[in-house]
Amino acid sequence: VLEVEWEEFASEYGHKMSRDEVLVGLLQILQFGLLFSRPILSKYVQTAYGEVLLGDSTLACFPAILLFLLPSKRRPGQSLLTWPTVHDKFDFGLILLIGGAYAIADGFKQSGLNIALGSGIDDLTRNQEPLLLTFTIVLMCTSCTQIFSAVGTASTLLPALNSAAQTSLKHPLSMLLPAAVACSFAFVVAPAPPRH
Repeated sequence: VLEVEWEEFASEYGHKMSRDEVLVGLLQILQFGLLFSRPILSKYVQTAYGEVLLGDSTLACFPAILLFLLPSKRRPGQSLLTWPTVHDKFDFGLILLIGGAYAIADGFKQSGLNIALGSGIDDLTRNQEPLLLTFTIVLMCTSCTQIFSAVGTASTLLPALNSAAQTSLKHPLSMLLPAAVACSFAFVVAPAPPRH
């Protein structure tokens, strides 16, 4: 099966990698290198007060911007990545969904709501047996993923469960691992949110 797929691909695009494909591969390697070297680079990109100005998103955007700037040899006069291609093939709703989930999670942390929710969860689960605790967490997270997005559920409940584990002096993985696995159960019920 793989050989047939490779032959179809090779007949359409050729056996050798084009200059454009090599550049895209090199930009991906550059992105990985930048992400892995962030702790070193962040020492040099900070304010006078020591606040770091370089994050993962900045390092991920730099190679993506280069895709729009480097010229294509396969399509003369155009860049490697064009805006019409991005506009047609990229799901901007997904970016809003994930970005909104991270914004809500950050709001939870900054307002202290994750600690309040964590102490409420701790009160409910303080004297439960480990198996019953795991079942409760899985049921709670699975129910939430049927209503909200899986990313939103994970980014909201995981900090709260971490706070609950710290309050009840339990190992955080005993609560976080079942929750993380349960957040992937977004397809359990047929009428789950369409964004899944």
